[in-house]
Amino acid sequence: MSIKSDGHEMNSIDEIVVSTDLIEDDFRSDFWREVTRPFYETTPVTGSESPQLEGTIRSRQVAGLWLGSITFNAQRYNRDRRIIASSDLDQYLIAVVAADLSGDFAGASVTARRGDICVLDLTQPLQSDVAAGGMFSALIPRGILAKATGHANLHGLILKAHLPMTKLLTTYLGGLSDLGSQPIDEADAVQEALVTRLAAALRGAGVKRHRDSARLSPAQSLSAAAAAAAAVRLGPPVVGRNGWW
Repeated sequence: MSIKSDGHEMNSIDEIVVSTDLIEDDFRSDFWREVTRPFYETTPVTGSESPQLEGTIRSRQVAGLWLGSITFNAQRYNRDRRIIASSDLDQYLIAVVAADLSGDFAGASVTARRGDICVLDLTQPLQSDVAAGGMFSALIPRGILAKATGHANLHGLILKAHLPMTKLLTTYLGGLSDLGSQPIDEADAVQEALVTRLAAALRGAGVKRHRDSARLSPAQSLSAAAAAAAAVRLGPPVVGRNGWW
C-alpha cells in the first residue's frame, strides 16, 4: 500500500482510501468538506460531541460501478441546486445505512435506520443529518435504474432492513465489493443483475412503473435468479460500530 501526504492511499487491489486520519487535526474539517463537496456541503451537526468533521472513504470500481464504504462522525449534508449543477452527477446513490439518517429529500421527510437501504437521486436536492457511524453505497447510472423502474421518482425511498429483498440486496452489494476485475460481458451481467433485483425491490416498496415496462423479460428474470443465488453464496457483509467492512 502506498500512502500520500494529501490524505489518500492506494492499495494493491486498486482500492482508494481517503481519510481525515491522515490529516493534521487543524485541517481535518476543511479537508473533509472538500472531499465530500461533489456530493454535499458538509457541516457539523449542531450540539454534536465534536465540532470537527471526521471520516474515511474506501472506494473501488467493480463491474463498472463505484462501491464505497464510508465512516464518519455526526454530520449534516446539504445538496442544493448549486452543488447539483457544479458536480454534474447523473447517478443514483444506493446506501445501506449503518447510522440513523433523517432529513428533507426535495420536500419529503425521510428517516432511515440502521440496516435500511436509502435511495438518493443526485439530480435532486436534500438536507440530512446522520449520526456517527457509516454506510456502504453504490453509484448506479441514473438512466439504467430509471428505465428499469419506469422513470419513477426514487429520491428518498427507503427499503426497510427487515424486508427479505433488503437483506438480499445488502448481501449482494457486500459480495460485489469482494469481486476482482471482470470481463466486459461478465461486468454487464453483474450490473444488470443488481439493477434488476433493485428495481424489483423498489416496485415492491410501492414504486409504480409505466405499462410498457411492467414485466421482466426472460433474460432479466434469469439475471435476478442469478443475483439471488450469488448473494446466498457470497454471504452478507458485516456491519460494526464504525461502519461496514
